Amino acid sequence: MIRYAFLHPAARTVFTDWDRVARNSVAHLHTAEQTAPERTAALVAELSAASGEFAALWLRHDVWVKRGGETAFHHPALGPLTLTNEVLNTADHGQRVLLYQAAPGTAEHDALVLLAMTAQDTGTS
Repeated sequence: MIRYAFLHPAARTVFTDWDRVARNSVAHLHTAEQTAPERTAALVAELSAASGEFAALWLRHDVWVKRGGETAFHHPALGPLTLTNEVLNTADHGQRVLLYQAAPGTAEHDALVLLAMTAQDTGTS
């Protein structure tokens, strides 16, 4: 996700609050670096070379552990979506899985169902 946030041209429009997502992603990467420095070094070098904004945030040395919350998106076809997220961390490898979800019965849930149905129809996912 951090590669997408800093390297994909659409990321600034997809993430409604890109600045917050960027700051928090870099701070979380600093946290991951504490437990797996060899796994983060190449990613940090890649992002620092490709993005001056990443490099500047990296030099701040902010540390943060993401546990969950909400993220606002602007999907190009569905429009604005605010999804809750939850983080699952592995105990032994310093990796994490970030899950985005919407409560059943909400507009966001209906939009995600529509998106999934569209992806099935086109053979993409």
